[in-house]
Amino acid sequence: MWARGLRRVDRWRWRSAVLVGLWYLSPAEARSLTIDDWSDAQTTTVISPSGSATTLATGVGILGGEREITVTRTSGVAVTMAASGGSLAYGQIAGSLGTGTVIWDGVDGGGGLDPTGLGGVDFTDAATSAAISIPLLFDDLSASLTLIAYTDGANSSQVSVTLPGSIPPDPQGVLTIPFSSFSVLSGTGADFSNIGAFTLEIDGTTAPGLDFEMGAATTGPVPEPRTALLLGVGLAGLAWLGKPMAPKQEF
Repeated sequence: MWARGLRRVDRWRWRSAVLVGLWYLSPAEARSLTIDDWSDAQTTTVISPSGSATTLATGVGILGGEREITVTRTSGVAVTMAASGGSLAYGQIAGSLGTGTVIWDGVDGGGGLDPTGLGGVDFTDAATSAAISIPLLFDDLSASLTLIAYTDGANSSQVSVTLPGSIPPDPQGVLTIPFSSFSVLSGTGADFSNIGAFTLEIDGTTAPGLDFEMGAATTGPVPEPRTALLLGVGLAGLAWLGKPMAPKQEF
């Protein structure tokens, strides 16, 4: 949490540089479908000796109207996952290990995955979207994030991304995952214009004490090459602005 200890002037300099990078990385006007804005509160916690716990939440900010969260503790004291105020937080208390899974498969009252429960949502928004965007708000350790898209029980695709770790509350970044980066999990793979269910899993089984937080998950276009260049300029500015300011000389 070192960023929270920065002096006000340093915090302003960091944020200014980050805004340069994020503006080009994920323009707000490009978003087309909200998978979850995390405004509908839900907390799922599993405490030793229990192995897992599942809860449900409903709301207009949730794809399909219902969200199912399952938390599994593989070792340690407790693991928790909570949606609230526009973000999803996952924590492994006191060095614990575990996983957290979110399922969007329509309103079914829980009971596991219904691969056609969403009824065929068009993630591509009539071919205008080609990626999933996830703002990374905090991540102290490297871990795995896996997304699985289902068209039905016979056809699905998945992608796993290694979270970098060492992301403080300021600055932040946006993880953009193109649909084309998903690999076939079953059948011929998922048709992103016809999604029946979608899942997200955070795997902290190799990251004792992991703390992770993300913002609203949405779809949108893949950033253009010039976007990556501009982002690089923004990050370069971030590195420069992050240097300590030299003290003023008084005469």
